[in-house]
Amino acid sequence: MLSSHRSPLYVRWWLVFTVFVLFAVAAVGCVATVEVPQTESVQEDAASEAQTRLVKHFGGETEIPATPQRPVALNGALGLWPLGIKPVGAPAPSEFEKGWIPEEIGGAEWYDGIADVGWDPNLEAVTALNPDLIVGADWHMDQYEQLSAIAPTVLVEFNHSGRWKEYARQEADFLNALDAYNEYMDWYETRIEEIKSRMTVPPEEISVSVVRVYEDSLTLYTRGGFLGQVLKDFGFKRPPSQDLSAEESGEWQIQYLITFEELEKADADVLILVITQRADPTRQDQVDKLKESLLNHPLWPKLQVVEAGRVEEVGFAWISDIGAVHIVLDDIERIFVENDIMSQ
Repeated sequence: MLSSHRSPLYVRWWLVFTVFVLFAVAAVGCVATVEVPQTESVQEDAASEAQTRLVKHFGGETEIPATPQRPVALNGALGLWPLGIKPVGAPAPSEFEKGWIPEEIGGAEWYDGIADVGWDPNLEAVTALNPDLIVGADWHMDQYEQLSAIAPTVLVEFNHSGRWKEYARQEADFLNALDAYNEYMDWYETRIEEIKSRMTVPPEEISVSVVRVYEDSLTLYTRGGFLGQVLKDFGFKRPPSQDLSAEESGEWQIQYLITFEELEKADADVLILVITQRADPTRQDQVDKLKESLLNHPLWPKLQVVEAGRVEEVGFAWISDIGAVHIVLDDIERIFVENDIMSQ
């Protein structure tokens, strides 16, 4: 209520101002009413854009779902469990790969429900799964157009296993699982420090050699590959014959051939013997026979590491990826902490 001592001029001004405000409010209401449909349309477009995103990969640029629900993993499912991702399709794993899945998430049964699409992708099998994203590698480039016709397809460029962290991060990005990747890598680093804290000899004072037994050949693994990077993360030394980068390691980048006559190159404080595992019994028998030939070779007992009793045999997980790195860490704990191999 206006005060009785206001001047007539003030009253007239107030009345004019009040009328102006009322018209302005009415006008705004009309405009808002007219603009509502346009605002809803903009919101729908924004929501639609938020459901997809454009990513760069080996095959180019592809618009993919922001959070894929039905991915097919042409590179295998093993590397996805640490990300909390279970694909609808992937190549069937070997029996020993099934054994690498932690019991906490079901062990070998974790693979149940993942359709086999083959390492050489069966396009009909992939199509039948109605995927919303296909994740492959550079070796799938020949089939890229066919795969892209089924669902958005992204390809990881694979050079060698030494870049395992980078590959896992790329897949995590495509699958909107970067948080899970970072959490797992934090666990990895913490686990390494925990193991190191219980070693009687620091890894920086221990040289580790890695020999792999194939069906018909032996190789030395350098620091360029997956297992080389894990040993490097611990701080282990490598003998001069294996202290090589991927670029220095030759054609195979992460390993190179040696003969029985060159076994001296395998000497170190500790020798890790990686035994190749094959699904084909005939090929596995060949591996086992070459292993026996190695252990019975006259130069084998002359290695200082053999004389010291510091040879440890490990499985195929040592040449895998993020999905089996926990097995490698368990082996290192067993060898250097539980068995305290350096005390021998």
